[in-house]
Amino acid sequence: MPLFTRILAPTDYSDCASDAVRFAARLAAENDGELHVVHVVGKTPLRYAVREGMLTSEDTDDSLTRKASDAAHDELATEVERVIPGVTLAARAALFGDPGREIIDYADENDIDVIVMGRRGETLADVILGSTAERVIRHSPCPVLIAKSKGL
Repeated sequence: MPLFTRILAPTDYSDCASDAVRFAARLAAENDGELHVVHVVGKTPLRYAVREGMLTSEDTDDSLTRKASDAAHDELATEVERVIPGVTLAARAALFGDPGREIIDYADENDIDVIVMGRRGETLADVILGSTAERVIRHSPCPVLIAKSKGL
């Protein structure tokens, strides 16, 4: 019986994360497992919508949240198809909040067996505040595999 059948691959769309998603897809395929891919927008839906220019005078909090969520999901779908074209996912989710916390909560709520992630993120905050990968390693309910880009 395979050791890892429910695999989570968080992505921040960086090259390291893309390589980790590819590795996670391979791991899922070789173990006849489920692949879950998540992206955490490190902002509230409102801040994301403003940054992306979605805000109109007719928007309510609910409509703006829905717009932001739809846009984040569409962006993730495009990224997944770019990185692992044709791969069938068990789940794909765009989440809002603190990336480390959201990844850990997703793993816990979905009975994930292993989290596969890149070792370096996209933002300067990964250097200044400590990396998301480190926070996930410290608090994850399951093993965390850090995929190095070289050789994938």
